[in-house]
Amino acid sequence: MDEDKNQNQISEVKHTVAIPGEWALKKVLGPTLDEIGQDLSVLYKKGRDKITSSAERKIKPGTEGQRANLRVAWNVFTSGSFSDSAISAEYFGGILASSKSEDGNDDAGIYYFDIVKSLSSTQLHLHYVLYRSLNNLMADDPTSINKNLGLQNDISSIHTYFFSKEMTEIGLNLDTDFVALHSKGLLSGFEVQRKTVKDPKNREENIDVDYVSFTPTSLGFQLYAMAHNELKKWRSLCREKYQDFPEIKYPSLFGNNLEKLVIRAIGINSISIEIDRPTATVFAFTIDPNNTPKWIQSIKEEKINSLPVLIGAIYENTKDGINWTRYKCVEFKENELFTLECQPGTYFVRYKYEQITENKMKLTYTEWDTSGNLVEPFDISVLQKLKQEIESMPLLA
Repeated sequence: MDEDKNQNQISEVKHTVAIPGEWALKKVLGPTLDEIGQDLSVLYKKGRDKITSSAERKIKPGTEGQRANLRVAWNVFTSGSFSDSAISAEYFGGILASSKSEDGNDDAGIYYFDIVKSLSSTQLHLHYVLYRSLNNLMADDPTSINKNLGLQNDISSIHTYFFSKEMTEIGLNLDTDFVALHSKGLLSGFEVQRKTVKDPKNREENIDVDYVSFTPTSLGFQLYAMAHNELKKWRSLCREKYQDFPEIKYPSLFGNNLEKLVIRAIGINSISIEIDRPTATVFAFTIDPNNTPKWIQSIKEEKINSLPVLIGAIYENTKDGINWTRYKCVEFKENELFTLECQPGTYFVRYKYEQITENKMKLTYTEWDTSGNLVEPFDISVLQKLKQEIESMPLLA
């Protein structure tokens, strides 16, 4: 009799807490639902539902029937449900999803729960924006694969930059929240200040830039991975781009170098270098596709559809030997001008050649994007490599 009564109570609780359907909670909690169903029924519904939906999205295939850790589940729902913040739900949902196991004993999420519980929604938003941006930068950079995210000495040189104005416009509190994240060990350093940099459109002029930047920590990476239910793979953040959280705002502009960030925002980059060789020598070297991998290290191979080079010629290059990018020659004046247009696309690059003396010339490299978003602009080190390659060749009499 008592057993029948208990079964009816459990059944009643399950129907009471259908969030947003009994199947969703059962998928998230597994058998743990039977133990805390009564508690869930009295929690703030809006916040509770958001956590459930977040956790459901992050559950790994094949773990639906596993048991969520009771300690983690109870803490996540009783603390997190009283906020209807989308970003809070994402972090709590990731912790809840990560606690599922066959025996329900995985309570590793408690440590990260304590951190999330102690942070405001705007502080969590800032943490997400910082590490999401860094995750995107590292996943797109082949050199990042060698980074050991568990070694602070290896990640202390990583800096990510943002424009203060854009960060403020998406609702972030820069004045206090960087301090909060730093105090929790989620950042090893940060800057919120103004700096004078060269104007990319006119290198003779300077502009003032208000920016913020940060240096990551291993714990910061771990918390970001935990929010995605990827804690076991947190070291892969340098190789794998995690999915964006829905409803969360993030900046469109960020980079690992302040000057490059300014260039990207303005959409044009112009750099110059003097080379101790005749203009004809430099011109011939730069239009030859066989030479491109020698001075642009990201290019593995480049080829052209026909010679001699004329307007309309098609260049193609690849960074990985698989994916090729096509460029069309749209301007060509021997020893004076050489311009390529990405096909299809909005990116252009122009080489301008100017003779200084018989054996000295000035090369101006200008790149721009008509969309206003110049990605991965060159810096002077690329032209310095070009200068080194050309000047290492014998000077013809």
